[in-house]
Amino acid sequence: MSVYESTDTITLKCDASIAYARFVQMNAVGDFNCKTADDQSPGLVGVSVEDVTLLAGQTGCLGVAVSGVTKVTANGAVASGDSIATDATGLAGPATAGDRRLGVALQPAATGDIFAILLQPGQLVA
Repeated sequence: MSVYESTDTITLKCDASIAYARFVQMNAVGDFNCKTADDQSPGLVGVSVEDVTLLAGQTGCLGVAVSGVTKVTANGAVASGDSIATDATGLAGPATAGDRRLGVALQPAATGDIFAILLQPGQLVA
């Protein structure tokens, strides 16, 4: 399946090294870092569109996809149409009860695959 991407991307400050295609979230001081699985806040969430490598104490800039179609890295098997959530490392997988839905898979994936999703941050999965 071909996926033609249309993504809204912003560039923001980050306070840690972040890999490409990982979920990220704004922290309390306005920097971005990997989204944690147990954080159910509906704050600004996006997906890193580049790798950023920083040394301890450094800050940098990170491109973050905030809407539209983007790519994420799978933490397990994903089917097309699955609601997507994240784990503590920013990897994507099927949403289960108690997870915040962050998007929908547009193609299947296996562990470690980079695959397309439609970003749709939403409610907790029942």
